[in-house]
Amino acid sequence: PAAVPAFLSITALITLVGTGVLLWRFQIMWSAFFNGAQVRGKITDVQMRRDRGKVNYAYIFNHEEYQSGAPIHRNKQTLALKTGSPVILMVDKKKPTRAFIRDLYL
Repeated sequence: PAAVPAFLSITALITLVGTGVLLWRFQIMWSAFFNGAQVRGKITDVQMRRDRGKVNYAYIFNHEEYQSGAPIHRNKQTLALKTGSPVILMVDKKKPTRAFIRDLYL
């Protein structure tokens, strides 16, 4: 009985923090896809562990070479990613170290 208000307060706080993080991540991706630049890149490494993994890629933006990566979930699309394969990336113009593989998100 007395713990119920505390539990609800904690639940509400966790929900607000989680919503804030989700909106922040959405804004990062929105910026890269709608205000960013489309560039060609190359996959440098793919690692899979059980149902999750990471893909790393290299690309050139504004005459500078960058490397970035992204966590991935195992599915048909991500299993097709191979080291050395070309990919189309969406690069955030304001922060060119931030890039996403276009076809994984569209």
